[in-house]
Amino acid sequence: MIKHIKDFLDYDLISYITDYVNGNIPQAKWQSSLLWPEAIRKKSSIVPYLPLEEEEHILKSLSKKYKDVIGVGDGEEYKMEINYYIWPNFSYIPFHNDGHRPISSTIYLNREWHLDNGGFFIYQEDYPNGEYKAIPPEFNSCVINDSQVYHGTSLTASDAPYRQTIQVFFHKKEQDESQ
Repeated sequence: MIKHIKDFLDYDLISYITDYVNGNIPQAKWQSSLLWPEAIRKKSSIVPYLPLEEEEHILKSLSKKYKDVIGVGDGEEYKMEINYYIWPNFSYIPFHNDGHRPISSTIYLNREWHLDNGGFFIYQEDYPNGEYKAIPPEFNSCVINDSQVYHGTSLTASDAPYRQTIQVFFHKKEQDESQ
């Protein structure tokens, strides 16, 4: 399952998230792709990211939005992991599926993005024989995929601005408790 939704978030929420991220730039809360498994990291540029689920307004707002759109959010059945990513030049994600996460999502936040900048969401719904499809990273659009969709992102160009996204991963609570 792939859902591509345009005008996903309220602009006030985008501004709130942007202010929160900018206010946390000098903080030690940031993490990076250096600790990701090699199969996801490969030769991509290092990707810094800021966890957002600890900020209550962001968690509640995104949880409500996802409940409205796909019927699930942070609650009894699922726990949401929310991160703000800054994808530098020559960054990408190799093809994979999110088998350990029932639902994953990407929200694109660059107000301007030229197609030559790369960073497309590329997927194959009927792996391994299906047709490849690509979704450009358009401002305030959202891609939602289930755990079986084989996907990745194309390389960002050498002259591209940093690609900014919010990644939302849904974890089943009983899986979290057993691990």
